[in-house]
Amino acid sequence: MMSLATIQSMQQDAREKATRENIVPFVVENEDLLAWRAGRSLPLPFPFIGTYEPDGYLPTGDAWMVDTSGFGAPNERALTIDQLLDKLEVDMAYALVEVGQFQAYLQEYAVK
Repeated sequence: MMSLATIQSMQQDAREKATRENIVPFVVENEDLLAWRAGRSLPLPFPFIGTYEPDGYLPTGDAWMVDTSGFGAPNERALTIDQLLDKLEVDMAYALVEVGQFQAYLQEYAVK
């Protein structure tokens, strides 16, 4: 299990990289959802930006906890891949804001 200090350090590193390289959330299109549901174009392309707040993107609410191990069950707190795919919206943008050993937090953004 990762310590809180390690997770926070990773967030800061991601923020610095996203700032330096102008990494922005990935905008989902209908074709993406169709491919992901068919098991293609995996892993999901959401960048890890940590606490970076990119211009032109507005967070829509709380980030979602998602299972990154592939072993999560639908009755657990972290969303499985199928549950996540059901929540993703076309024309919305997404980025990872916190990453741990077995879960991550995915933030949804509206494009300004």
